[in-house]
Amino acid sequence: MTAMLLPALLLPVWIGREAVTPLGLRQRDAFALTFGTLAGFGLVSILYFLWRISGGPADWTYAGFELLAAVSLTAMNRFRPKAESSGEATPATEPAASAPLWLKAAAVLVILLTIWNLWIWFAPSIHGSLDSWVMWNQKARFLYLSGADWAAKYSQVHPMTQIDYPLLYPSLQARLWTYAGETVPARFAGILLQYGGVLAVTFAVLSRLARREGLSWLPWAGLLLVLPPPAARQVASQLADTPVAIFAAAALAVLCLHDRLEIPRNRALVLAGFFAGCAAWTKNEGKAFLLIIVLVAAASAARNGGVRKAVRPAIRLLAGAAPALLAIVTLALVIPVTNDLVQAASRPGRLGRVLTDAGRYGFLVQAFVRRIAQYSWGVPWFAAAAVWLAPVRRKAPLEGIAVPVLMLGAYFGAYLVSPWDLDWHTVTSLDRLLLQVWPASLVLALSCASGAGEESPHA
Repeated sequence: MTAMLLPALLLPVWIGREAVTPLGLRQRDAFALTFGTLAGFGLVSILYFLWRISGGPADWTYAGFELLAAVSLTAMNRFRPKAESSGEATPATEPAASAPLWLKAAAVLVILLTIWNLWIWFAPSIHGSLDSWVMWNQKARFLYLSGADWAAKYSQVHPMTQIDYPLLYPSLQARLWTYAGETVPARFAGILLQYGGVLAVTFAVLSRLARREGLSWLPWAGLLLVLPPPAARQVASQLADTPVAIFAAAALAVLCLHDRLEIPRNRALVLAGFFAGCAAWTKNEGKAFLLIIVLVAAASAARNGGVRKAVRPAIRLLAGAAPALLAIVTLALVIPVTNDLVQAASRPGRLGRVLTDAGRYGFLVQAFVRRIAQYSWGVPWFAAAAVWLAPVRRKAPLEGIAVPVLMLGAYFGAYLVSPWDLDWHTVTSLDRLLLQVWPASLVLALSCASGAGEESPHA
């Protein structure tokens, strides 16, 4: 039955490609393929969860359901009236000189070393870190093995397994087992898929900008910097933070760079909302990301056109996130569990004590500064990047700055009210949280170097 793993991987590509076509991704290039595939995996995770929560069996009939969905989407696109062309041609650019050989070589070398390090970290513990098999793998087993009453059994799991967490990652794993007909371990292939997802989104966005604006070195710079060693270690741990990072990078890229990525504004908002919704369906931090991206987009619209215009982008983002929100609300209704941080903050008198504890603020500031400096390849990398990009700098979009900063603020606030020992909590989780925002921040930072017709003098 492992032969069914191939259609299990190809069907999301088909479903996603058809799903994003009406949203402006009609081109047959690497960018459309990457973002369509990403959307497809988000969609099949939601479909699988809703199938199981409604009593659908974990057998071959689900594959038929997905095939029907793919055929239906294809038929709708074939019979959909084609949008009229705006008549505006994409600005022509001079053919860009090839990226420097040393930059390509450095990027390839970093990728190979990262894969080697992923294997070294993976080999001693093929099932990942403790959280990987206690939280995510266990949830997948409940989805796949427990039968129609899986939700009732799942709600009795020990609270330390964080049963309030969303289920995109476990749903994808359980879906894979459903196709295979057995609990096939993902092993190293699963890690490579996560790493490949980070590389693919980064390269797809920066390649389209590079092709359009004549900066051939841009995608290679992205590959060189997108996954520093602390982040790679988190990928090897087989946790859900890497999918959050991938969806967050896709959402912010579409939201902030839609004009330069040749996606109509209104459709870009829906697509960005879908990816942000997938981040929310992956981890609780993704819910904060969705809320922040909606508020920032609304604030940006209000600043440029008044309060009335703030409603439209918020509605379109939430419309895109609707499938994921349906899954999140359904899970909350079936398994009503309060998060441990919410429980701790609601204890009488505790919130006031932690918010006025200067020592906690000082400790967290030091922890954030130390880990960010270590995480982002060190301060010298930032200095070198600033010198490299200075000649072709452009203004960063408001959302591209505000969303990552507000996400860091949300993390800071969560630590502030945490019921756990702060030293242990930051040591075991801060690197994972930084991974969630790093690829998006890097892509948007590099996009600021991109200017139509401007070639880096260093190329």
